[in-house]
Amino acid sequence: MAIRLNPCMLDYMNNNTDLPVKPNVQVVDMKELDNQKDKRVRVVISDGQYYGQAIINRQPELKKFCIIKILDCVKNDINNKR
Repeated sequence: MAIRLNPCMLDYMNNNTDLPVKPNVQVVDMKELDNQKDKRVRVVISDGQYYGQAIINRQPELKKFCIIKILDCVKNDINNKR
């Protein structure tokens, strides 16, 4: 069974505070951050229609082009941008 992405969810998450479903998104690119104690990684994610960036904890199974499910998220506005 193929895992389906949830189109337009990144746009929805950017404009709303609630998360009505736990969307599937694809990791398009990733870069390890230099902070050695937290093991975080910056990822570019896609819902099939929109792209966005996120910082997540490093997981051994996380690879470029894998599909992940967003269980919870926190938005931060930086310089009045999302």
